[in-house]
Amino acid sequence: MIIISNLVTAVIVIIAYSLGLSNGQKLKNNKKINVVPDVKEAITKVEDVKHHFEDKKELERNNKILQNIDMYDGTGRGQVDI
Repeated sequence: MIIISNLVTAVIVIIAYSLGLSNGQKLKNNKKINVVPDVKEAITKVEDVKHHFEDKKELERNNKILQNIDMYDGTGRGQVDI
């Protein structure tokens, strides 16, 4: 759970940094700045990070299962808990 919160925090920091860069460029070029950022885009990015983490977790589980199959010798030796 801590890893997910750290990833979400990192994504929020990156979004804030990129918004700062784009707003700075708009100020430099005398363009209008959106006061309200696109929240839906930020939520989509956070959900993408969560899906990536879940996919990685499932891949690690599948690798452990395959490793257990390879290490099987009729006993429980060398088997990894899933």
